[in-house]
Amino acid sequence: MAETVWSKEIDADAAGERLDRWLAAQPELEASRSEVQRWLEAGRVRVDGRPGRASERLRAGSRVSVDRPEPRRLSARPEAIPLEIVYEDEDLVVVNKPRGMVVHPAPGHREGTLVNALLARLAPPEELGDLLRPGIVHRLDRETTGLLVVARNGRSFARLQAMIRERQVRREYLALVRVPQGEEGRLPDRGRVEAPVGRDPVHRRRMAVVEGGRPAVTRFEVLERFREAALLRVRLETGRTHQIRVHMAFAGFPVLADPVYGGRAALEMGRALGLGGQALHAAVLAFAHPADGRPLRFEAPPPGDFLGAVEELRRRTAGESGTGVSRAGGAAGRGEAGEGSAVENRPGSGRADEGRGEAMVLQQKALIMDQEALERALRRIAHEIVERNEGTGNLVLVGIRRRGVPMAERIARYIEEFEHVRLPIGMLDITLYRDDLSLKSERPTVSETRVPVDITGKTVVLCDDVLYTGRTVRAALDALMDLGRPARVQVAVIVDRGHRELPIRADYVGKNVPTSRREVIEVRLEEVDGRNEVAIMELTD
Repeated sequence: MAETVWSKEIDADAAGERLDRWLAAQPELEASRSEVQRWLEAGRVRVDGRPGRASERLRAGSRVSVDRPEPRRLSARPEAIPLEIVYEDEDLVVVNKPRGMVVHPAPGHREGTLVNALLARLAPPEELGDLLRPGIVHRLDRETTGLLVVARNGRSFARLQAMIRERQVRREYLALVRVPQGEEGRLPDRGRVEAPVGRDPVHRRRMAVVEGGRPAVTRFEVLERFREAALLRVRLETGRTHQIRVHMAFAGFPVLADPVYGGRAALEMGRALGLGGQALHAAVLAFAHPADGRPLRFEAPPPGDFLGAVEELRRRTAGESGTGVSRAGGAAGRGEAGEGSAVENRPGSGRADEGRGEAMVLQQKALIMDQEALERALRRIAHEIVERNEGTGNLVLVGIRRRGVPMAERIARYIEEFEHVRLPIGMLDITLYRDDLSLKSERPTVSETRVPVDITGKTVVLCDDVLYTGRTVRAALDALMDLGRPARVQVAVIVDRGHRELPIRADYVGKNVPTSRREVIEVRLEEVDGRNEVAIMELTD
């Protein structure tokens, strides 16, 4: 089989990335992660002349080469399968996928897939990166219904892939979950499940929350409460295989009629309600058009059996209580899943009962900053930065991912208002510099670091939301030293937790809030969470 050689030198921006992820992100290769994995296993990828390993971290100046085989013959063929097309243009197709349809061909499912149905509408498969998954940039499980976008050409495919990777595609789901009797208080009105997802070490065809798995975050909001069930709006922050089903089961509230992760009670309850499959529906899909950037937003109602199950749950709940269903704090009308509570399990963090493996819940204890107070704190920080540095000359604002960047941008806007100077803004990922890296994951997700100016000799203001310990500051200083040698480094944070581990104080701080070991401070920024407020969350068993 003929081969073509592709090679590229690693620049500073790509340093620290995993080899397999970097290769899959190269638009010239137009390859999926699975395709890259096959190249690596076959020894077709070399780094500085030696065979490459999927998990190795790239170094600036290294050269990566790939011996690419000619495209394999496509085994999938176009089929005349009816589809509900929600939107279509020359660049993409948005489909409302029915229950029971597999997205792409796989062993045991070579025909009748979404790809088979779409092949007649797409560009030649060779242009779309993977001959068995042409145009597929994200997937839905076979029994999950709802919205899915498919690229129609190579340019849109590469751009949509990048948007998914950079979390610029908003995906909201509706889910019916089982709430065991007596456990109602453990399901907060709004929350977040944060737990690493990987292959189940015992049942290899299943996924599970496992130490060393890939980082995964799922946000949820209770729309309605029923007797032993609830209707949730769920938003993916990451996109791991079976993520919602795994996370909700791990939190103790499995998706109804889920035959793999739901357990017998949730499966039987779903069947009794007439559900033909797991009660999970991709209801909202929003993103910028890959060609012209215009905002697109699509909504699709759940299928009939899902709606029927909701009505039956309402009837049962009303019959038992005589008062109708419980709606969670007006959450259904806000249109934005918040972060008012959290269900978390970070390996090594001590936030889960290791003996039982049960999640613990963070419930809001106090709101310490509303929108007005948060704006006032950021404006004060902006004024103090200018006053203490006697102007804006030589200043660079650098946000620590993830809330630090929008915080830096907002401070820069305020400074521009009263100084008429736009300061340069950088973004800093400190993942690989943390001394507690092993507690997070063996395969951490590394984001982009980008500072638009040389920081040598300048005053760098590090911006972040909450200062918990000195680890973050130490890691940020190490990361900055790799970029240059600033004359001074200052710290700007919205909240200083008043920590006791290290006596580090912020130069500019919006508020000092000492907390106990069972308390966590959560900062919500409009640019990230859709709201502006700061709250103290308290761990409850």
